[in-house]
Amino acid sequence: MKYHVITIGRASQDIFLTSKAFRPSFIDGEPFTILAQGEETEISEIITETGGSATNAGVTFARQGLKTACVTKIGLDSAGREILHILKKEKISQNLIVRDTHYHTAVSTYLLSSSGETTRMVYFGNSKKYLKKDFNLHKFKAHWFYITSVGGDLKILSAIFNWADKKRIKVAINPSVSELAKPRRLLKLLKQADIVILNNEELGILSKYEKPINALRAVRDAGLKTVVMTDGENGSWVLGGDTIYHSKIYKKVARIDETGIGDAYGSAFVASIIKNKSIKEAMTLASANATSVIHYIGAKAGILRNPVLKQIKISQRSI
Repeated sequence: MKYHVITIGRASQDIFLTSKAFRPSFIDGEPFTILAQGEETEISEIITETGGSATNAGVTFARQGLKTACVTKIGLDSAGREILHILKKEKISQNLIVRDTHYHTAVSTYLLSSSGETTRMVYFGNSKKYLKKDFNLHKFKAHWFYITSVGGDLKILSAIFNWADKKRIKVAINPSVSELAKPRRLLKLLKQADIVILNNEELGILSKYEKPINALRAVRDAGLKTVVMTDGENGSWVLGGDTIYHSKIYKKVARIDETGIGDAYGSAFVASIIKNKSIKEAMTLASANATSVIHYIGAKAGILRNPVLKQIKISQRSI
């Protein structure tokens, strides 16, 4: 079977804890969640969802009507079974999922503040233990790959890019912190990507520039093609050829939970491009998707299906 898109990356179980005790405390201008050791902290609500960049992105693609498969690793445990259940519910193929008998499924626990910001505790499990044999590339039949993480193994990432080039598969990539730990080597690989998605801090790591215009020029000069940069409440930027586009956020909403907004933006942008939409149309859907996700707890609840959207104002300039 040939898919419109195959997502590659993490799957996890996400546990959200809310409490009045999770309000931020500031030390030297930096926010911290401080809990007294040895004392009881009352939790007001516990919410369990599935997360992980590959499954989050997969839900966006599937809800946009694209035939989608997911490549990720899960354990033989209750968290893994819940992930499979959600993928089945969202009509995402499980044929390429690796079931690991040695490690458990990744689990993230979030201490959620009233402002939507989180303190995250992560058990990576098998999500950082990818092996070359986990990627049976001969089964990877798709028009697009959407890569989010391969546990920082750039040899595996290079093999995926080479396979995509050989089979004329287009590649979008939203690299994780693990891949960005080797910025020079990663930048060379990103020249092979059709679309690169980063937030402002990540783009700064690659470009060594803080200002969006300078950073986008730098990565364009380094050989990157289309580059998407999200910048929180400042909106988003897209480098397309010799043109830079900028938009504000879709609209202001209550920030309930920031988990998954990068996945929501990036996957919606790419979904639009797969469906032959313009960059401006792609930015509109992406911004609306991220805006919707931030209004819910968990990375998937707010993902849009077939929304009627008002085109947001997007400025553009030539480099």
